[in-house]
Amino acid sequence: MNSPNRTASDLMNTEMNRELQYSTVEMAAIVARNVPLMNEEQRTIYDRIMLAVSAGQGGFFFLNAPGGTGKTFVISLILAEIRSNNGIALAVASSGIAATLLDGGKTAHSVFKLPLNIQNNPDAVCNIKKQSSMATVLKRCKIIIWDECTMAHKHSLEALNRTLKDIKNSDKLFGGTLLVLSGDFRQTLPVIPRSTYADEINACLKSSPLWRNVEKLQLKINMRVQMLQDPSAETFSKQLLDIGDGKVAIDETGKVKLLFAGIKRRQLELTYLMWKFYY
Repeated sequence: MNSPNRTASDLMNTEMNRELQYSTVEMAAIVARNVPLMNEEQRTIYDRIMLAVSAGQGGFFFLNAPGGTGKTFVISLILAEIRSNNGIALAVASSGIAATLLDGGKTAHSVFKLPLNIQNNPDAVCNIKKQSSMATVLKRCKIIIWDECTMAHKHSLEALNRTLKDIKNSDKLFGGTLLVLSGDFRQTLPVIPRSTYADEINACLKSSPLWRNVEKLQLKINMRVQMLQDPSAETFSKQLLDIGDGKVAIDETGKVKLLFAGIKRRQLELTYLMWKFYY
């Protein structure tokens, strides 16, 4: 086979070319078409983050969004808005499935080159060289969005902070990069082998010293329930939140008590299947 006809500069700029491949016209059309569809809550968060992007002073946000509140919808519009102006916006997620829901999304381990033994390495750094193509992308990107962040170990966030400071030669938080985390702490937390409950909590992002710097945003209106207009779906949604908040009664065996009382069996089955599909 003939050798591929690629220059050394092409090889060095692989990551940069990937992030600049988006059509600004298509991105602008997505924004124009979907921004008017936002509810007031979503628009407030969208405007707040875009204001931080325009300021260019960095920032650290956490978007708390239970399932069905339109988190992916808002994130996708933020990414499209930045890319419509030929800017670089990185989209990562803690799992491969979540990454596929974001345009250009990749897993955080893939993008940041996080060590595999991150849970045992409190002083870890990302395996990104300062002269690499990925380092250039991190220097020029206007925002990093990390979805399903609640699954990540706190050492991963701290490793990213050290790496960005080093790459950008800055003592600011995350080297002055705008970082938006999103997720729901009622869902999966970091998986720690042979751990206790205390180990799980200690590994959580909220246990990191960086967490005190976060600005919290929240989506509460469940758009999925509103569109279905199904009372059983609304009840199921509320009970899921109650479980996560520890508000559901527990019987003497430690099981949830009368969780689905008052819901017809067929409605419950349909609602469960619908939620399983979307999650």
